[in-house]
Amino acid sequence: MKKTIAILLIFSKVCIAQMPGSGNTIVFDGTTAKITVPHSSSLTIGTNFTLEAWVKIAALPTGLNENIIIAKGLNANGYRLSIYDNDGTKMIYFTGRLNTAPYTQFYSSYTISSASLNKWIHIAGTKDAASAKLYVDGVLRSTNASSITIPDDGNPLTIGNYGSNIFNGFNGSIDEIKIWNIALTESQIRERMCVKIQATDPLYSNLKSYYNFNQSAGATIADQTANTNNGTVSNNCTWATSGAPIGDFGGYSYNVADNYYVSIANPLRGDKYNATLTSPISTANGIHIYGVNNYPNTLNGTQGVGTNRAYYGTFIANNNGAATYDAGFSFQALEPMLPTNLADLRIYKRTDNAATTWVDAGAVFSGTSCTAFGQNTEYIMGSIGTVLPLQITQFTATAKPNCNLLQWIIENNANTKEFEIERSTNAINFITIGKKIITINKSLYTHNDTYTSLLGEREAMYYRLKIMENDGKFSYSKIIQVHNITKLPTKLTPNIVHTIALLQIFDATLLHTNVKIVTEYGQVVKTFTINQYATTIDVTRLTSGMYFFKLNNGEIVRMIKE
Repeated sequence: MKKTIAILLIFSKVCIAQMPGSGNTIVFDGTTAKITVPHSSSLTIGTNFTLEAWVKIAALPTGLNENIIIAKGLNANGYRLSIYDNDGTKMIYFTGRLNTAPYTQFYSSYTISSASLNKWIHIAGTKDAASAKLYVDGVLRSTNASSITIPDDGNPLTIGNYGSNIFNGFNGSIDEIKIWNIALTESQIRERMCVKIQATDPLYSNLKSYYNFNQSAGATIADQTANTNNGTVSNNCTWATSGAPIGDFGGYSYNVADNYYVSIANPLRGDKYNATLTSPISTANGIHIYGVNNYPNTLNGTQGVGTNRAYYGTFIANNNGAATYDAGFSFQALEPMLPTNLADLRIYKRTDNAATTWVDAGAVFSGTSCTAFGQNTEYIMGSIGTVLPLQITQFTATAKPNCNLLQWIIENNANTKEFEIERSTNAINFITIGKKIITINKSLYTHNDTYTSLLGEREAMYYRLKIMENDGKFSYSKIIQVHNITKLPTKLTPNIVHTIALLQIFDATLLHTNVKIVTEYGQVVKTFTINQYATTIDVTRLTSGMYFFKLNNGEIVRMIKE
């Protein structure tokens, strides 16, 4: 195992920096503990922005005091999220103000009570040109009209306090702070609240600061964006393991009509996890489920997890009562890798990422599926018999001139005979292009796919591994896609357009970028966004003549409109 871990550290830089699940959090003492981030232009967000955080409140403020979660310019031009005592009424507070004439401000608030203490709550405040909105656990709780713009004030951003006022100190834990330069919609908030934000997120360029607090010591808090808005820890901040419900991928349901049923499939392995809220449903507003493709921070209490590098979790939104859920698992995609005796399988559970021990969930099995009833927790699969032999921990494809380089890392390969490498041009029909025999004490495998005959014909290739076991069983890895270096030019059909044009791109970097349609005199007459490789455009309203499609990669495509 030590040798395999060393290889993982060399070939996958995220293994060092990224912690499983929600990682760590910062605990604030309710007095002077705070984090200070120097002012930068990226933190001046004007009219449209969103502030997000997961918080676990240990104590509510008293005496008209306001405990800061995030603040920039407390008594000046600025904005903030906080917990506020409004003459005895406790509330989550989202506000911003102008410190110059006409001295206006916006705000949205939501009343809470001691029932909100010592549980993880997601808070998001959004501001656009028309209103300020406050969401709690993905549910809109307050809307107030406002059109003000917050100007540049030069003040620092602070977390957990503002200045050194002991009456502004947040008492509890804060995690997963995000600052966006757009007002996220309700669905955009829900899609992201229980997953880590990656650079592949379509809105990543709008993320101006992101703090996940996954260091375990030190005086610097790293901003996870390219803006490097790093913060400095001061006074009585302490590090702790976070219990916030955060995974690598997830899903959600706020639909009471189907008891908030939601299901996800692991994108790396294909096994599935689902949850359905059970009584009393009226005490909750929705449900989130998430998956983590890594070992958890502890396996204490489990048995036979082996190299099963995945676990799942659930979060009930606004659970003010005793609502529970039934958790379902389907391992059919993993069947060739499971123990011969399926009765040996076990599901272990724990409260959250901060829990130090797993216990048997008492799941009821039926073949390669099982259900755990009345739950509120995280889960991982193990075995009381044969250790689970799930062995592919990394599988990548990299485009090279005239070939694609495939690499994969394995663990626990005692029962594996060989790998067959399969290729497809459509992700449906695969052909075998090579084999790799298992070599003792080797963990990293490579294969060069020389596809010279296909250059210029396909922009993308798809690959999967067929894992052959010594007993004749086999299974498949996930399917991965690689975009070839040689790309076809963008196509527009038909040559002469009457009503509908079809734009086909073969360059993946053009996805989610804008295209301008201009006249032969340079006037922009239409703009649209490319969201898929083939896009239809209605040009019915354009007058007859010659037009040009100007793409983000510099390509220009001509169109004749009749």
